[in-house]
Amino acid sequence: MSGTLRDRRLRYARTILQSRQCSIALVGETSDLEGLRVLVLGTSAADTLCALMHTECRKAEARTPDAHAETQSADLVLVPHVTLATINPVINQAIRSLDHHGRIVIASPAGERHFIDLTVAALVQAGFEPPFLEFDGGETRIHASCGEVVARA
Repeated sequence: MSGTLRDRRLRYARTILQSRQCSIALVGETSDLEGLRVLVLGTSAADTLCALMHTECRKAEARTPDAHAETQSADLVLVPHVTLATINPVINQAIRSLDHHGRIVIASPAGERHFIDLTVAALVQAGFEPPFLEFDGGETRIHASCGEVVARA
């Protein structure tokens, strides 16, 4: 095998990160995750958590939307899979978990317009800044930062 152990781990991490099912791709390849406290919300967070552990992100944990998380314990919340039935509990958990300058990134693999519209409306109603959408090969990423209301919650 060629390369050092670190090189092999980085190649492995890049392979995981390029997976469309892994929500790390949501934050982009150029994002600096070192030192960030990342919370992965959802029932299928294992791939994302594994990918985070193989990168420079050393402070990552996974929770289900109904599990208790410490207040202001995350800089970034990643949501690899969410449905209309679980979007509100996910947003409420993100509000409790995010630091004042934190952000949430939600995956919408199918890119369904109805789901995206309802998710954006729910984020704004919860006090997040107006989200921006990023489109990549049929997958939609919804990015939102904490607003004044969220920071005071």
